[in-house]
Amino acid sequence: MTKYSALLLLTLLLTIAACDGHPTSTITPMPTITPNINATVTAIVAETTNIWTAAPTAEFLYAILWLGKKQNDGAITPVGSGVVVHLNDEEYLATALHVAKESNFNPLIRRGGIWKSVQWTTVGTEEDTDIAVLQTSAETLSHLTPRYGIAGTFIGMAGRAMGFPDLGTSKDIHHFLEEDNGIPIPLTVLVSSYISDPESPIHFAGGYANAGFSGGAMLLPTSDGWTIAGIITHRAHVDRPVLWYNPNTENTEPVQNFRVMEPSGLIRFTDFKAVKRLIAESEKRP
Repeated sequence: MTKYSALLLLTLLLTIAACDGHPTSTITPMPTITPNINATVTAIVAETTNIWTAAPTAEFLYAILWLGKKQNDGAITPVGSGVVVHLNDEEYLATALHVAKESNFNPLIRRGGIWKSVQWTTVGTEEDTDIAVLQTSAETLSHLTPRYGIAGTFIGMAGRAMGFPDLGTSKDIHHFLEEDNGIPIPLTVLVSSYISDPESPIHFAGGYANAGFSGGAMLLPTSDGWTIAGIITHRAHVDRPVLWYNPNTENTEPVQNFRVMEPSGLIRFTDFKAVKRLIAESEKRP
């Protein structure tokens, strides 16, 4: 018998002995590992992946309105978008403050392919977050109620910016479904709120949006479906000085009174809690 054959036989005998029902040692179970943040994020991603690829349902589509204003010559031009808000059994319209100002706080809404005049009262405005809340008692804006608020948001989450792009004239709307108030365009974006102060109601999403999306809705996914997380206020830009080389000082210096605005690829939106705050403040007023 060769040395290798003897070694093989010995191994076989030890294996048989180990399987004779009389184990000589016990198996120590693996220790329990406390889940970390990466595992939590992975779970959230798994839960919401199917939402990311799903189209927003009717309650979200019909919650976004196309807003316009009448010019002095009678022509009507779009000014932006607005979001129907149902809160405390009341109905409101939230939009960007600069959109509300452009329409003199009395925007037209588009219904059934035509612009309709509605009388509004101003519930509240906020300059810092660029939002305005309006209300009307003469028109039901939407019979459907979507979810509102931010839940489980994390950097890199895919969302939808929803609004009506400014195409110049009302004739350029052939791609909208002209039933009721028309269907807004949903654009896929990525949340990048780390650029903002964590305590601020202002967040950012990576992605370009047309002019006209101001006042529209930023949708984010949860495990239960989409939610209106905030109101779109700006296509963010980077404001920077123009630099030049000063031969006298041999330094690079900013040109006085001259700055340049560059597209940043970010869409700024205000957290929905700011809308709720304006409504709550209005309810306290006599």
